[in-house]
Amino acid sequence: MTSRRNTPITKHIWKPYHILNRSIMLHGPTGTGKSKTTMFMIDLVKDAIDSVGVACPTNDLNHDWDGIVPDIFIRKKLTTEYLESVMNMQEMKKSAIEMAEKIGAKYWKRLEGSDKVDRRYEAKIKEIEANAEKNKDLMTGDDYAQIAYDKEMALYARNKESRNLITKSAKNLFKSNNAKFGDKKDQISTNLTLFALYYRLNMNMLLIIDDATDQFADVDDGAWKKLITKSRHYRITLLITTHSLNDVKVPVLRTNPFWHVFTAFSNASYFLNNTTTGVKGLLTPSLSDLESAFYLSDDQKQTHMKKVAISRDLGKIVTFTFKVEKPSPVGSKTLWKASKIMEAKKDAKPMALKGRMF
Repeated sequence: MTSRRNTPITKHIWKPYHILNRSIMLHGPTGTGKSKTTMFMIDLVKDAIDSVGVACPTNDLNHDWDGIVPDIFIRKKLTTEYLESVMNMQEMKKSAIEMAEKIGAKYWKRLEGSDKVDRRYEAKIKEIEANAEKNKDLMTGDDYAQIAYDKEMALYARNKESRNLITKSAKNLFKSNNAKFGDKKDQISTNLTLFALYYRLNMNMLLIIDDATDQFADVDDGAWKKLITKSRHYRITLLITTHSLNDVKVPVLRTNPFWHVFTAFSNASYFLNNTTTGVKGLLTPSLSDLESAFYLSDDQKQTHMKKVAISRDLGKIVTFTFKVEKPSPVGSKTLWKASKIMEAKKDAKPMALKGRMF
């Protein structure tokens, strides 16, 4: 009888494409670096994020998200209605963007400087593809993933530059078209509004459900399943933090996240040996190797941290080290300006504000 081979624990270097539009759960007791690990992951993708939402019942006490996410996008209570509103908003954005793309090309070409934006994007794509062709014999799976991410970021940069140009030029375009088309004024105005609001709009969203273990049961299993299984299609980067997997009673949250990240050996061991996670018997590391994977011997001041991540989809157990740094704000300047405008509208309904995503 042959003995079962241990699953190797490999070193991993996180790249933005490992995280963007993925569902990730982070598990760890208080004081094990869960918040710092979460901030590290957010920092990798923050420049690609256009809208953000945080559900954290303890933020009034620990203020973890103050200055990182606009206050107006932070809510204490996690509900089915909130998750559904997030997904509905992303669906609406997708449909509106598709409509704007169909009607917007003629308006875009009329903006001064639009051709330069497009040429810069085309040149960047050609550069990425030329480098890929040059090194194709040495390419690995990670290299192809990096190329796809680089192309996505080039598109993101083009869209961002396009949005800035549209914002500056939209008023003049409205005036000229409304004056010119007479009887078709209403239709033209509708088309221009759609163009100004949604043409080349990025829709990447970061949704953080932090320290919300006690609220998991307040959300219907169906809403969880839709969010976890379709977050990539909704272009939602989903980060969920818990103290222990034992607190997570929703089956889909145990099996479906692309990554489970652990800040303590006990949590990782429990995950690997629990029949409800779908990895028991499939991933079988040496327990001594797993325990040592968390240990960073030469860093007494915790300027760096070492943690473990497990992906059932990839069949991998990895360890990673990161530098602990002060977190920076998530989202664009436009997002922060919009949040201030929303907060200034004292007569606006609170629920409407909370449901709105930029």
